[in-house]
Amino acid sequence: ILVGVEEENGIAKRPVKGLPTNEIDGILKDMVGFNNKINPYYMPRTSVEEVDGQYILVIWVPSGVNRPYDVRESVVSKNNPKTEWYIRSGSSSIVARASFRSVVISTIGNLMVAHSP
Repeated sequence: ILVGVEEENGIAKRPVKGLPTNEIDGILKDMVGFNNKINPYYMPRTSVEEVDGQYILVIWVPSGVNRPYDVRESVVSKNNPKTEWYIRSGSSSIVARASFRSVVISTIGNLMVAHSP
């Protein structure tokens, strides 16, 4: 995920727009709060990079070892504690249906057994 980079049809626009340097720390602090709304806790890797003379925030979100994860339907809402499982479908995040959840849990269990000594 590139924050501070506009895109068109999935391709980054150059030169990048960038982020005001005085906003980057606030964004990183907000992310800590959002990470706490993921169960079990998940923390993506972040890096501030200079591109085209501007600063952008790079967020890596690799698969976690404690999956599956659920997250609040809206991480910015304080009044909506409802959680959902989301899965990737191409370049989109979609809500996982109940039937898919059992498949995920079954697959994760098999992977854990396969990697046990």
